[in-house]
Amino acid sequence: MMATNCTKSETSSLKSRASDDTAIDKGPGASTDDLLAALSHELRTPLNAICGWANLLRSGQVEASHMPRALEVIERNAVKLARLVDDLIESSCAFAGRLHLETSVVDMRRLLEATVAAAMQEAMKKGLELQADISCADAKVLGDAARLERMLLNLIGNAIKFTPSPGHIKVSLNKCSDDSVTLSCADTGVGIPQELLPYVFDRFCQGEGGLSRRQGGLGLGLALVKRFAELHGGAVSVGSDGPGQGAVFTVTLPLASVT
Repeated sequence: MMATNCTKSETSSLKSRASDDTAIDKGPGASTDDLLAALSHELRTPLNAICGWANLLRSGQVEASHMPRALEVIERNAVKLARLVDDLIESSCAFAGRLHLETSVVDMRRLLEATVAAAMQEAMKKGLELQADISCADAKVLGDAARLERMLLNLIGNAIKFTPSPGHIKVSLNKCSDDSVTLSCADTGVGIPQELLPYVFDRFCQGEGGLSRRQGGLGLGLALVKRFAELHGGAVSVGSDGPGQGAVFTVTLPLASVT
């Protein structure tokens, strides 16, 4: 990512969006009890793995040859817990108008390349092909680099989550006009039923039978994608021809005026 100078009016406009009150979309969501049950499950699963392996290590029941495996499981589940907590905090702040954006001019080409590289190992572990297609020479936007990176990671992570092996994910960056840039994430995954498309970006909304969805999760990732895009003056959309036909998520962001 690369920072350059930006106009005061752009910075002021962008920061003001972070303080706007936003209503929570309802859609086909879940009750409070369902949400608490899902949260308990999402916390308990990694905690059980961490505690179980930690107890085995402390009691000396893990052979030296299995030590790397034990540490890998503990680290992976600790990272999962950290991401869950981050999502909950970010979601609360973003939708309550308390999110502070650290703004600069961000080179979306470099950010996309770095984000795809970071997600490559996860995709390869699942037997998926992850490809980046960058066709624009200049794609600088005014925004919070960390939140834009999170937006990209959530999009790619969602595609990885719902694309069975062997599958393909293509992340593209295109300059669609003189004042905007478009980022798309297309996958060959499970697809989205037409009746669920209007609710994909709602908080806590999930397909495949609501919160009992096989892939787990709380349904916060795509809600944050939409909110982050809006806070940067952009928009997000989704398209799918239905179950088994994959999905395409598209984010449009305004280009920065660099002086």
